[in-house]
This record gives sequence, C-alpha cells and structure tokens, in this order.
Amino acid sequence: MPSTPDLPAEALPVGRWEEVRKGTDAVIFATGRMVEVAKEAAERLEGMSLSCGVVNARWIKPADPRMVDWARAVGTVVTVEDNVGAGGFGGSVLEALAPHGLAGKVRTIALPDQFLPHGKASDILREHGLDAAGVAKSVYVAVRGAVPSEEKRP
Repeated sequence: MPSTPDLPAEALPVGRWEEVRKGTDAVIFATGRMVEVAKEAAERLEGMSLSCGVVNARWIKPADPRMVDWARAVGTVVTVEDNVGAGGFGGSVLEALAPHGLAGKVRTIALPDQFLPHGKASDILREHGLDAAGVAKSVYVAVRGAVPSEEKRP
C-alpha cells in the first residue's frame, strides 16, 4: 500500500483568501478550478501591458474582508466562477463591496442561468468565455474599454 508523502501541512484559516498574483490595473477573484484559468489570463494580459492580480477565493463564505482593500487598489474587479452567475460568488462579492461604494468596479464572468447542452466541460466553459482567452478578453475590455487588435488579442 503506497504511503502518503510527508508534506508540510498548515491549516487554512477559515475565510482567508490567497493572493496569488499582485496587479495594479485589475484583480480577478476566482474560485476552484477557475484560479488556474485566471492565472493564465493574467499572464496573457501582462504581455499586453495590463497588470492583473489574481486572488484565490478558496472560501466563498465567509468572504475575506481584505477583498475591500484589493478592490480599492485597482480600477477593475472581475469575478470568475464556473457556476451559474445568478445568486453565485460574483453576487456575493458585489454585496460585500457595495457598502464601500465599490460595486461599480465589479464585472462578473459566470455561466448563464439556463439549460446548457451536454458536452466536455472545457468546451462549455470556452463557449461562455470562461477559458483563459475569454477571461483575458473580458478583463481587457473592462479595463481598457476596447478589444485589442487581432494580432494582440488575448
């Protein structure tokens, strides 16, 4: 029977998110498998002179109170989740930031609240802009207000 490797184990503080990457133009709050997608999108955006942070929202509830500071530090906050947007993570971020006057900075990327055809998860996510290219494009448009030229498209 294989043994588990001895890895340093550290308890995750409940409600504490992980700042994976710092940025000055935008920050992406992502959950679950979308964290890797957000990291790749931020790398793409860096090549387009857009500095984008990434935060792993590893606890949806309770939300990390530092989200207010991260939102204040940038011009745009984007939430990314591979769930239906209605009543989801993006909405909870909006609710948390609204009392601080920051809800106007938030853009959410999520699946639509409708029946989705069966298929490979990666195909469904890509069709709804939830792959690295789609997230990078959404963040770019939210920050710069325009789609980059074809040769520089994320």
